[in-house]
Amino acid sequence: MVDNLYDQFVKYHGDAQALVAVFTGKSVHLATVCVGGYAGDVEKLSGLYSTVRTRPESMRSFLESVIPTLWKYLSMHLPDDVGDRPAHMISSGTPFYSGLASGYVHSYLAASGGVLIADTKDPGSVERARLVPFYPERVGKITLARGSNLDERCYSYSEVGYYEWNGTKYACEAGPLTRFSGSLQGRG
Repeated sequence: MVDNLYDQFVKYHGDAQALVAVFTGKSVHLATVCVGGYAGDVEKLSGLYSTVRTRPESMRSFLESVIPTLWKYLSMHLPDDVGDRPAHMISSGTPFYSGLASGYVHSYLAASGGVLIADTKDPGSVERARLVPFYPERVGKITLARGSNLDERCYSYSEVGYYEWNGTKYACEAGPLTRFSGSLQGRG
């Protein structure tokens, strides 16, 4: 049931990247550059609050009862310096919309912080993306080559952060996750 709720919340807050990182759904390999982060859609995010308020009281009660459990579980897997926004270190860089800074909706979003992996066929769609749990030990750095020429002398190389999920490394060049990975030893 919690998975279904995640899908609903991701759907309604659209591209406003409050507490998640955005990655293109491609395996990391030479000459592939995966850029994370979109501009937020404040109207969609605001609509989330209105939508949730109109839900049955039972849903609200369920969310309020589940939040402490999620928060406790996720807190055990997050860096010590994350603060009161548990996933801001792995957000895409778009600020959390302050209009939702109070109430149980904010608490739910805070507790549900994770990594949003975009669909390869439609990387701009949050509705088709997957929200997966965040584990610090799955963050690392990998060297990517840039360029279209097969001659390796024509490439430039740079290290970018990545998040590994189900055996695939998803790279991100922008946002706090990249800064976080910068403090780690390269594992790519």
